[in-house]
Amino acid sequence: MVHRILRLCRVYPGGMSRRLSLILGDSDRAVIEPFTHAGSAHHDALRRWAEAHGAGGVHSEAAVLRVLLQAGAVALQDDVLDAGYAELAKELSGEAERAERRAARDRYAVRTDAAL
Repeated sequence: MVHRILRLCRVYPGGMSRRLSLILGDSDRAVIEPFTHAGSAHHDALRRWAEAHGAGGVHSEAAVLRVLLQAGAVALQDDVLDAGYAELAKELSGEAERAERRAARDRYAVRTDAAL
């Protein structure tokens, strides 16, 4: 019976779970602590983020830590994408690229005018 209950309560269905030890210092605990209090603005914001991203509930300290980890990873991935897009925009905004776009517009205008 216990085995069946544990299977129904798996945190990560369909995948391997791994328990990690993590030592949190006082400053870490101070940052995390507001998210663990049900009804607080921090907890409500985390709950809404978890619901919006399919990250599960935040009903325990472990669940809060998992969702905070996911939220942090998503935020950093967004930063990486933003930096990549900024680099791409920088590369595409050079004088050679502007001249190429201008030439393409001119070729299009010539083709369009010729068709009229």
